[in-house]
Amino acid sequence: MLDIHRILCKASFLVNNPRAGLLSENYFYELKKSQWIDSKSIEQLQQEKIRRLLNHARSKIPFYSDYEPWQDEEEGSMRSRLAKYPILIKDAIRKYPDATRLTSGLPNLIIRAKTGGTTGEPIEVWHDRRHLAMIDAACWRGKEWIGISPMMRGVNVQSFGRGSWYGRIRMRLANKWLIDVFCQSDETKQETARQLLRIKPKYIEGYVSDTLALGRACYQAGVKINCVLTCGEMLYEHQRRELARMYEAKVSDYYGCNEVGSIAFECEMGRKHITDEHVIVEVVDDVGLPVFDQQGRILVTDLDNYLTPFIRYDVGDLGVLTREPCPCGRKLTVLKSLDGRVQDALVNASGDRLSTLFFAARFRDLKAIHRIQIIQKTISQVDLLYEGTAAGMEEELCSIVGEIRSRLGAQMEVIPRQVERLVCSSRGKCRLIVSLDEKKPS
Repeated sequence: MLDIHRILCKASFLVNNPRAGLLSENYFYELKKSQWIDSKSIEQLQQEKIRRLLNHARSKIPFYSDYEPWQDEEEGSMRSRLAKYPILIKDAIRKYPDATRLTSGLPNLIIRAKTGGTTGEPIEVWHDRRHLAMIDAACWRGKEWIGISPMMRGVNVQSFGRGSWYGRIRMRLANKWLIDVFCQSDETKQETARQLLRIKPKYIEGYVSDTLALGRACYQAGVKINCVLTCGEMLYEHQRRELARMYEAKVSDYYGCNEVGSIAFECEMGRKHITDEHVIVEVVDDVGLPVFDQQGRILVTDLDNYLTPFIRYDVGDLGVLTREPCPCGRKLTVLKSLDGRVQDALVNASGDRLSTLFFAARFRDLKAIHRIQIIQKTISQVDLLYEGTAAGMEEELCSIVGEIRSRLGAQMEVIPRQVERLVCSSRGKCRLIVSLDEKKPS
């Protein structure tokens, strides 16, 4: 007897990611099983994969040629062994590309991709079919936790461009629509909301700022969606509540990056689980030592990329790992909190820092001002960009300015400036703070 659901799933994987093909589907069903195995089994799986990766890196990647091979009889935990390796930063990949990737014995099919360059110049990452398939499978497994299947009708909100004609055709075959909301007027957003009423998607996916911007028009038009899935930007609790209200939907968030792909997804209980079968995530303190239940820098080791190995890669984010089990029953590691980018803070001449988390919590209930963005120009000057035209803006602006100056000193000059649209990165991300060491949010 034909399994219609399995046939549709195969077709959907082929259309969604033809470069990975049915290998994505194979990994998808493997991951659906492995998410329920015990912690010890997951660690054994990781240890075998990291052993192969590190021995490959030592013999094939010049950057790691001085490291000793990993012997099975060595004592010590997997994480303690991994901690002996250096922290990999973007500059090393950018400056020494041939030393940090495979240059001989390359497979026939190499997919070259560039990162978005959110924190500087983009870097080129090489993938093979197997790596792309694992990223794709992990992504769909995470989406399935909140009720999204590969063949489900959905809308991707994009803040720039409409994609290629080939990509749009593929998306339509996969029951997906792409909506561009870049610089849309209120009238255009209303038309987009009416389009969503016609499409009747089960879920909508996009950056936080884009789904929020479109949400006001959707609320007025009466659009109802089962799930809103956000990515690419920090999702703060007040934004989650607002999205849930505007779309009358469950709101979920996932964590990933262009270099590594699928890192962590929210389960039914709202907790982010690490894709342990694909990555090892560490959180390290100021001296680079792994920590649990305290904030630190997030390091990611990609267990599946042998062309451009990312070993203890500093993604530039802050977060907290915990060993506490999740009520959902999965033994996958829990990312207790994702706290924003390392450099997302204002700083004064004395070195005092005011992080993006402070502003997200302190000004989550702004009413007259729709959104704010703070760009530090010099050690003593910041531009306060804001969207909004309603009465009461002056009072809210004074409150923001007062908070910045009271915490960073009266010498800090804060210049409010009203804009039609906040400054976004080259990939459409809208940062709450653009720090002093960044020329622009590119």
